[in-house]
Amino acid sequence: MFALARANHKFDLGSPALIFSRPTILVLAIYGFFWYLQKYTADQTLVQRYLAAKTSKEALRGLIVGATLCLPVWTLFMLIGTQLWAFYRLTGEPLPSSITKVDQVFPYFIRTHLPAGIAGLFIAALFGAATATLSSDLNCISVVVVEDFYRKLYPQEADQRRLRAAKCLVAIFGILAAIVSIRLAHTRGTALALWYTVSAIVAGGLAGLFLLGFLSTRANRSGAYLGIIASMIFTVWATLTLNGGSIVNLGKYNFPLHDFMIGAVGHLVLLVVGYLSSFLFHDVSNKEELTLWGWLRRSPTRTAPAPSQ
Repeated sequence: MFALARANHKFDLGSPALIFSRPTILVLAIYGFFWYLQKYTADQTLVQRYLAAKTSKEALRGLIVGATLCLPVWTLFMLIGTQLWAFYRLTGEPLPSSITKVDQVFPYFIRTHLPAGIAGLFIAALFGAATATLSSDLNCISVVVVEDFYRKLYPQEADQRRLRAAKCLVAIFGILAAIVSIRLAHTRGTALALWYTVSAIVAGGLAGLFLLGFLSTRANRSGAYLGIIASMIFTVWATLTLNGGSIVNLGKYNFPLHDFMIGAVGHLVLLVVGYLSSFLFHDVSNKEELTLWGWLRRSPTRTAPAPSQ
């Protein structure tokens, strides 16, 4: 299997060309860097785990362990597809005509080649992992909506009413997730490629906002708002005009880069515009103790450098 996969370049990481219009190694590295940056700094699911740690040192240790484990987990995850490809090549077993996408091969293999007991355990493990992930995400969505919107609209509401609203939100977003998954099952592309594109677009600017507040003591609310607006304008333009203007064709003014780059550029737009715009206003609301420099200054084992304005 390994010899066949190697001969057919299944272990290649991609093109090393310095081209930003195709999914080259450089484009995927930039996408991965910014995606995991925003995930490990601003994702509600992970942030609530940091808050559960007793000290910042324990939270940092958990972050490092989690990031390190991504390497073997993703390697094994990708290896499943390579093994399936090699299995059907080596055995010569044809796939039925109903298999039209690569995402359908793995479920078909489980149904046709795993013993009943093992297949049941495997499916149960998949459902357990999916349920654990979805429950965390749905809980985070309801918490954000209730605390950041519902509480401000109805500040006098009792906790019981807020809890009821959170349960309703979980049900609503759960139904929406089911509808999206059914729609995704009937698309022609792979789920992973679609997830890369959607996450690059939706998450654009989130890491930039975090970096703006975490690294700069000069950044302020007004500057951040302008950075958010600039990032949203860029994201809308890039999304509508990507792939040569598939939705809106502006000719030479179409977004020239690969769609994975939308989020990365959106982060940088927010960071740069937000930082420069902050100099136009005098409401310096960012406190140094909430920045990287304040954290380094409080750490007993570090000597913090002078903060960057």
